[in-house]
Amino acid sequence: MFAQLILFKKFKTVTYYTVKCDDRKLSAAEDFFTRMNEVAGLNEQLERLVWWMMSVGNSYSGIEKNMLRFEDRCFALPSYELRTENGKTIELRLYCYWVNENILILFNGDKKTKPKALDCQNVRKHFMQAQTWTNQIIRAGLEYTENEIANTEEILIKC
Repeated sequence: MFAQLILFKKFKTVTYYTVKCDDRKLSAAEDFFTRMNEVAGLNEQLERLVWWMMSVGNSYSGIEKNMLRFEDRCFALPSYELRTENGKTIELRLYCYWVNENILILFNGDKKTKPKALDCQNVRKHFMQAQTWTNQIIRAGLEYTENEIANTEEILIKC
């Protein structure tokens, strides 16, 4: 099975892409948001993550690497600083690949319950998949302008 990079959401400064496997109805990012929206108790965390993505997407500077969580070859949202309204740490992890300040490729994720991704039953598979996809994307060689990937149709990724 193969996947392609597809546009997820475009804002003033940042364009978010995601991965869509041929055999799946939803893209990786759509799957994440759909599943997390159905989990009781995560609504506020999900709303804050979406708010952050929109705010950064429309900001002047875009997404700098230090705004993301470093996760081996890839990164994860949300930033360390993002908290719920009452100051609680956000447990959600949405894995991604940072192309530049204006392009972020979103993968999948879940609620992280352990300090290390490999020790967490919820995020482990998404973390591993994100590492694999990141490596494949790097090897394939993205061609991009400031905020757009030019060769999305040429990048084939194994699911």
